[in-house]
Formats: sequence, C-alpha cells, structure tokens
Amino acid sequence: MKSYKPQPITYQYALNEMNIEAEGSLMVAAHPWDLAGAKALGMQTAFIQRPSQIYYPLKEKADINVVNLNGLVESLS
Repeated sequence: MKSYKPQPITYQYALNEMNIEAEGSLMVAAHPWDLAGAKALGMQTAFIQRPSQIYYPLKEKADINVVNLNGLVESLS
C-alpha cells in the first residue's frame, strides 16, 4: 500500500527505520502540509517561512517558526 505525506503512517515508517520515537524527533519543513502528519503523530515540528508559503490557520501551529535555517539553529541552541 502506498502512503504519502501527510499520512502519519509515512512518518511512522521513517521513525521506525531510524529506531526513534515521535516525541524525540523534529520534522523541519518549508511546506506546512509536510508538517501536518508529523504533528498528528506527535513529532515536534519546525516551519521555515518562505515568501511563497504561509502556515495554514486551521492547522495546529508548528512548535518552532523561523525565517531561515540560521533562525532554526538559534532556536535550538
């Protein structure tokens, strides 16, 4: 059976392959849709804002919101 993001089973497969729990992981993306399934599974999420992307107002907000990778590094340190 094929599965695609944002189906949580897609993220669970990756977690299983890395042998880590959802709560101990961080999904980083510049597309809000990619974060939806990760958040639903219990993963921490980080949204990197781009001029062409906005976070869906009806979805639960990402744990971290930054404008670039430097901002992500700063927020994690």
